[in-house]
Amino acid sequence: GSSFAYITPVIMAAQVMGGGADGLAYARGGVFLVGIAYIVISLLVMAVGADRVRAVFPPVVTGSIITSLGLMLAPTAIDMASENWALAIVGMATVIIVTMFFRGFVQVIPVLIAMIVGYLVSLAAGQVDLTAVKEAAWIGLPSFAAPKFSPVAIALVTPVCIATIVE
Repeated sequence: GSSFAYITPVIMAAQVMGGGADGLAYARGGVFLVGIAYIVISLLVMAVGADRVRAVFPPVVTGSIITSLGLMLAPTAIDMASENWALAIVGMATVIIVTMFFRGFVQVIPVLIAMIVGYLVSLAAGQVDLTAVKEAAWIGLPSFAAPKFSPVAIALVTPVCIATIVE
């Protein structure tokens, strides 16, 4: 899906910018600008209308972009699935079953349902390490990490926003 499309560019941006916390700060800057781009594009769609946007992105264009995106992400998906094929099959089967046999709102969220089912299966199989949860404070705030901006990181992350909007 859309958020999966960002995995490779965000990892690349973080690595190209030196890795570690500093590299992640630059990747975070690219993601921040993607959020701004989404706001600007949504305001533009509201101003000109969705029909005019569909005229710019006809089915042949959107289909090509989505196919290219899927092919680009296939190696990442295979690498992630190869860590636990049984769990990957459970997730894929859940998506297929929900898509084919459920209607209404449930049919719109098959990936979320597959994530929940996959987590529950992992939990039942003893593959989830809850040590960090047990040791965590009951109340706390995350530490703030400001984004940093670099033309290289921005160029790696922001183009994906067009593909995900089309998707």
